[in-house]
Amino acid sequence: TAIMRYDASDSDAWNCHLLKSFKLGECGRDYAYDLWVAPGRRTVELETWADAWEAFSGLNCFPGRGAERVDVQGDALAHHRWLFQCQQACLQHSDCEGFTWQ
Repeated sequence: TAIMRYDASDSDAWNCHLLKSFKLGECGRDYAYDLWVAPGRRTVELETWADAWEAFSGLNCFPGRGAERVDVQGDALAHHRWLFQCQQACLQHSDCEGFTWQ
């Protein structure tokens, strides 16, 4: 399975939001976002630990809607980030379980 997403590379858009404590059933459906769960992390609903990044297309989680933020300048990394940059940033924070990427 692959998820393909057009990346407009808008350098002013803050598109990477680091998150923790997912409750997938409470997240919103928004096809502009994808939720990525980090390897070795587990959400409440997932029964097994992922050994690779797991993507949920069209799922937007945020505080008050299925997730808590990781305290990094609020919850978003400044400016536009490529997918691999969001993955690296999440892995560098021990409480990061994943992120939404727009």
